[in-house]
Amino acid sequence: MKKISLHKTVLIQLIMVGFIPVLLAGYLWVSSERSKFEKEIALQRNTYIDTQKNILKWETTRALAFVNYMRSQTEARLKGHTKERVLEAHAIATNIYQQNIGDKSVAQIKEMIKNALRPIRFKQGRGYFFAFDLNGIETLFPVKPELEGKSMLTVTGGDGELVVPDMISIVNKHGQGFYKYKWSKPGEKGFFPKIAFVKAFKPLGWVIGTG
Repeated sequence: MKKISLHKTVLIQLIMVGFIPVLLAGYLWVSSERSKFEKEIALQRNTYIDTQKNILKWETTRALAFVNYMRSQTEARLKGHTKERVLEAHAIATNIYQQNIGDKSVAQIKEMIKNALRPIRFKQGRGYFFAFDLNGIETLFPVKPELEGKSMLTVTGGDGELVVPDMISIVNKHGQGFYKYKWSKPGEKGFFPKIAFVKAFKPLGWVIGTG
């Protein structure tokens, strides 16, 4: 019986000695495969993140391009509308001047033109006409009539720009043109981007415009 037990013990020991390397090899293989799996998962995750970043970047670029396109279209429409309004005001002033220059004084004609343009509103009531002479004296400012008769040469816009001198420079060089600046809105605080169109009214030495 002791011999049989001894043989069993030896056999078990031999089996254990042979099993341990197999177990160790299996463990190493599992660890290696797990490491490969984790690396593959990490690679797939990084690839996915990079792909999403590229998609987001492309979509953002596309959205910005669309916004810029719409902005340019809006600005073009605003410029066209603004110019049309000033040309209408210029036509009104020209007609009043031509119809009355032989019968009324220049001072009377000026008042007639101002009275014709002063009440006109557009762009949901925000738009109005303004006028000043080539010396920078305000002649028509419907939203701030207290400034009429005063010099606007030193009045600055939201970015410190000398608005009236700049506009005078435009009409002196080209007779008319667009001007970008920042100005206040009726009934609102602060300054807002504006695009004005101004045109010289030569019979009275005025500049007529709207923004």
